[in-house]
Amino acid sequence: MISSHLLPALLVLVHAALIIGALVWLRRYYVRRRSLRHPGIVVQGTVVGLETDDLRWLNEYPIVRFPGPQGQWYTLRGSEKCRAGRYRKGQQVTVRYPAPAPQDFIILHGLDLLLP
Repeated sequence: MISSHLLPALLVLVHAALIIGALVWLRRYYVRRRSLRHPGIVVQGTVVGLETDDLRWLNEYPIVRFPGPQGQWYTLRGSEKCRAGRYRKGQQVTVRYPAPAPQDFIILHGLDLLLP
């Protein structure tokens, strides 16, 4: 049994761990997106499918078809999962990718569309 004196300290530690975990996740997420913001090529793509993994049926990976730098077409699965229902088959999306590596594309949304 946890004494009543230790409970507040334990709650503070748990909250601190949650905050640190969230900050680490946000940093990893935004560092990757920022690295693709400036040097990337921006094109329009189409969601041609959605893929789920077996364990997380509430999350989906969009499969996007978009043109490459030499006119070839890529159909690739996004590396970032999203909530189910965020994208639908046939939806037009804006895609940014580094010129030498189209497989590292991201789908731009929200503030990404406003920033150069």
